[in-house]
Amino acid sequence: YLILQQMFFNCLIIMEKKSFIRQRKVLVIFFLIEIMSSETIFGFPKYPKFDISSQRFPQDTFFGRYLHYLDVIDPRTLLVSDEKLKKCTKLLNDYKSGLVKNVSDKELWEAKKVCNAILHPDTGEKIFSPFRMAGFVPYGWITVTGMLLPNPTWPQIIFWQWMNQSHNAAVNYANRNSTNPQPTSVYVKAYTVAVSTAVGISTALTYAIKKSNNLDPIKKLIIQRFVPLPACSLASTFNILAMRLPEIESGIDVYDKNGNVIGTSKIAAKRAVFETASTRAFLPIPLLLAPPCIMPFIEKYKFMKNKRISLFVNAIVCTLSFAASLPVALALFPQESKINTIDLEDEIRKKTTSKILYYNKGIFNSILPTTVLSTKFFNEIYIIITFLIWWGCSACGNIINKYVLNDYPYPLSVAMNSLLNSMLYSSLLVYISKTTTNSFKHKSINYTIRWLLPFALGKALAVISTYFGLLKVSISYAQTVKCTMPIFTVIIARIFLNEKQSKKIYLSLFPIIAGVVLCTFTEINFDELGLIASLTSTSLYSFMNVLAKKILEDTSVNPLQLLSLNSKMAFCLCFPLWFYNEGILFLSNNSKELNYIQPDFKFAFLLFGSGFISFIQNFCAFTLIHHLTALSYSIANTSKRIIVISSSIFFFQNNITLLNVLGMSLSITGVAFYNRIKHIQGKRKNKFFKLQSEYEENFPNGLTGELK
Repeated sequence: YLILQQMFFNCLIIMEKKSFIRQRKVLVIFFLIEIMSSETIFGFPKYPKFDISSQRFPQDTFFGRYLHYLDVIDPRTLLVSDEKLKKCTKLLNDYKSGLVKNVSDKELWEAKKVCNAILHPDTGEKIFSPFRMAGFVPYGWITVTGMLLPNPTWPQIIFWQWMNQSHNAAVNYANRNSTNPQPTSVYVKAYTVAVSTAVGISTALTYAIKKSNNLDPIKKLIIQRFVPLPACSLASTFNILAMRLPEIESGIDVYDKNGNVIGTSKIAAKRAVFETASTRAFLPIPLLLAPPCIMPFIEKYKFMKNKRISLFVNAIVCTLSFAASLPVALALFPQESKINTIDLEDEIRKKTTSKILYYNKGIFNSILPTTVLSTKFFNEIYIIITFLIWWGCSACGNIINKYVLNDYPYPLSVAMNSLLNSMLYSSLLVYISKTTTNSFKHKSINYTIRWLLPFALGKALAVISTYFGLLKVSISYAQTVKCTMPIFTVIIARIFLNEKQSKKIYLSLFPIIAGVVLCTFTEINFDELGLIASLTSTSLYSFMNVLAKKILEDTSVNPLQLLSLNSKMAFCLCFPLWFYNEGILFLSNNSKELNYIQPDFKFAFLLFGSGFISFIQNFCAFTLIHHLTALSYSIANTSKRIIVISSSIFFFQNNITLLNVLGMSLSITGVAFYNRIKHIQGKRKNKFFKLQSEYEENFPNGLTGELK
């Protein structure tokens, strides 16, 4: 090592007269020599004291998990002979029996690495090499290259998506949990769902890109490369949900920090399944994002015009990106998570004094060994990615809806689509999460007419007025008008709940009013009906918040079930109005004579995309509400509004003035101040009620009237 170091310093002397490129080459070579000769890597010992029950690298940091997964997917283990496998197995068995002497930690760790890569952890049988994790890159690079081919044909799209999901299903089945086996029908159902989703999403997006008139051929080719990303993400998500539904009914083990199993929890199982589904949606992003970003720069060279060379280079880029990003993607998410004991079932709370318990999320469905918890880094990455998806879906959803209404002026149809998707997806989540209760069955018809029916009617009118306003005005102006919701909330709370607000709350409303008024007077494409519709929608949503709070307190029903029921009732109330105004037009044959645009497949596809994006947006919002404080969520919501406004102005090239921008900024700032003040007052109120409850618990009858 000292000789190599001296050689490096001699090279530095020589490089004083050479180019910077040569300096970089020598530095890289020396860096590799430094790694190979060092006894540590990323601060961890290469071969620590051997423990057969633990992992070679610590799993509570990203770099520890990264090094661990480099071992798991090491393709060199595919070349291990049966003779060497037997030696490694015998060495580990001798170690368990205490017969091993004069064997280094390096030999023991290498033996464990070989056995874990080749043998099933439950049965001890050899796994077929294409379905091992070590074979994921060597056998999967062809599929990844096929999915990312430029300008693919329809048969190629369907074939490569089918191949990818088939390979994933085979890996899942070969590495399945044999201690608690599931019926084969579960794997068949999950495989069918994954293939259908991947093929459906990829073909639909490809069709939309090819039929788009707003994109030139080069942009279409670039965007086409990113189609496999959402297809694989959604397919992986639905695959997990379909495969692991039985876990919600049976529950999973929760244990303390020492690994002692406390009990079986359905609440932890529900959380584990949804966290795993969200994780699976993010895993393909590093794998499928790099090649589409790299290839446009390489394709500028002349030699790439040759199809064979282009295919060869494309395969190399995809394979290298796949191999480099796979361990990074796997290391982002720890396989274990923690949960507060107070959130679990009563039986589990009685069995332990620990405030926090742990559970295995099963991210990779027992494909990979169990790892140890490190939730801080995971939560940060998870929340950031959820933020990005939430903001992106919000912007895309608004743009798609405005695009649909510009080409097809049918606001009632778009509203019906929104209610239909809300009804379907919320009902699906209610079924998956098993949150159905019988709270409404004990309520009288009078309660339904007095509370539930107005709640549904408000939902129907709010959705209709939202899309009618979006038809008449720009997205930026509609979003600015939505900033008036705190004003209506204060008014409704004063009228119906007799709540008085502080002076700071009233002062925070003035920037909102000033901003909306300024935007109204400076809006170039102002429409009076659009303003009225947007204000009506905002006021109705504020009124619905009060009604929802009342119904939730009266019935103790789950919010998801209330959303599902409300969407169904609103859909039924909207249907006659839609059929009378727009449904008849869709069924008539003389729409061209009446100067009406006949809906086509493009219209239906855009509606489907809008509904699905809306569901993803609501799901992300629900996730963020669960992970963030009220203030953090309100700040995120304000920033989301800024992104929606900015993206709509950029996409539609709307003409705006400086005063218009000032009005939007005033409104958004006013909303931010309002949320901040409400948060501070809420914290003080919560502290008061907590103090009061503690006092009444200790002194239920009071001490004296004055002290009480």
